[in-house]
Amino acid sequence: MKGKTMKVKVRLGMAIGIVCGVGGVEVRADEANVIDSVRERLSQIENGEKKKTSRAPASVAEDDAPAGTAAEKPKKKKKHHATRAPASAGDWKRAEPPSRPSATRPSQEVAPVPESPEEEESRLTKNWGGPRKTLSEKGIDLGLTYKAEFTRVYSGGVERKSNTLGNVDLKASIDAEKLVGWSGGSLFFYVLNDHGGHPSQASGDSQGTSNLETVGFGTKLYEAWVQQIAFDAKASFLFGLHDLNSEFYVTDTSGLFFNASFGIGKELSQTGENGPSIFPNTALALRIRTEPSQHFYMQVGAFGAKAGDKTNPRGTHVNSSLGDGLLMITEAAYTNGKGAEGGTPAKYAVGVWNYTEVYDHQTTTYADTNGNDVPAKAASHGAYFLADQGLSEQWSAFLRYGVASTEVNRFASCLGFGVVSTGLIPGRAKDRWGLAVARAVNGDVYQSTASDGAARWETTYEMNYRAEVLRGIALQPDVQYIVNPGADTLPNAWVGAFRVELNF
Repeated sequence: MKGKTMKVKVRLGMAIGIVCGVGGVEVRADEANVIDSVRERLSQIENGEKKKTSRAPASVAEDDAPAGTAAEKPKKKKKHHATRAPASAGDWKRAEPPSRPSATRPSQEVAPVPESPEEEESRLTKNWGGPRKTLSEKGIDLGLTYKAEFTRVYSGGVERKSNTLGNVDLKASIDAEKLVGWSGGSLFFYVLNDHGGHPSQASGDSQGTSNLETVGFGTKLYEAWVQQIAFDAKASFLFGLHDLNSEFYVTDTSGLFFNASFGIGKELSQTGENGPSIFPNTALALRIRTEPSQHFYMQVGAFGAKAGDKTNPRGTHVNSSLGDGLLMITEAAYTNGKGAEGGTPAKYAVGVWNYTEVYDHQTTTYADTNGNDVPAKAASHGAYFLADQGLSEQWSAFLRYGVASTEVNRFASCLGFGVVSTGLIPGRAKDRWGLAVARAVNGDVYQSTASDGAARWETTYEMNYRAEVLRGIALQPDVQYIVNPGADTLPNAWVGAFRVELNF
């Protein structure tokens, strides 16, 4: 370009010499205009050359770049999903496919079923060629997941035995604002089918070897609720059949593992006439939740104390009577989703619960008016602490500890902790590997009635690997070593499992 500029200058000088002549001949007006035009063009060429060769330093922001220069474009930042982001009422966020039989939600604004199309498609059937997206735009999102599991007790426990399990989750979430203009309204329906054997009976594990295992297999309406988000998305009100463990007592990191105590502690899952409102039986509930800031929430739930029908575990059984009392639970938490302010994801929560009715004491009795011994009554209550902390981009860890009253409940406490790594193997960015421990401890009242030589506690060590082999297909091998199965006199047990998950 410099050579071109020199040629222009030489030609300009020749033109001036010809027009002016020799000996100071005056320049005519039209000839002067030509000269000015040529000079202006030369200036444009020189300035253009400077613009092309000038670049602001990488550290200079585009707004601060000097005039006539172009700032280097900033690198695109990776997207991070915060636990809760400000949004208008009813503006549900996308939810990741659940890794266990519950529609776990980190926030009241997260829909239990992902919208279509997904930002990063993770389903076998994708968008159904268009209809799924059309339904989603109208506020209706559907999800179907099937899990098949093979489990075998290789040594110890009650007996060496193999079991197969299956679980079908059919979910539908409805954004009522999109569908009918109901601001902040949403509905959720969840149909559950379970079938197969009972691996915990073979291993003798009191905490539950598999979180797919149930007492009564079959199909049932598992959840059906309506929610209203209000007060500028700072609070929500939910009513209907509801899984307590989809919002209470949740640590995301522990969701990788199969043992049931990593979903909800044994000290709480043991309670009530037929267990609390958790998998596989739910009860009517009223839940109020407030999220005054991005980093804090408090929620209160009143759940029917009798979930399902103990005498008939198959099918859907809704108890609308308040005669059996309520399970009251409150949880408050600090959360830090990986948002614009940076940092690693974290959740620290405390919860307390109690039943409004009293239950039979395990040992104490008294004589009634007819002289018969009848059990005394005692309250059932407890508390728990949760910590779920991201350690780095790859590692996260969790700690869970809960206690329960021991007059009516066998287990006094349950402790769980572990670590999970994502992308541990190069080239397998979505795969997860984890190692965790869960321990349930008998209470003093129960232990006083236990057989001679019975252990005081049961501990399960679990290692799990989840491989996303194809879009919508995950494989999960799992190994558990159970020390003192059933907190009794059974020999320690080795259990192996393999799960296939298909997300449609």
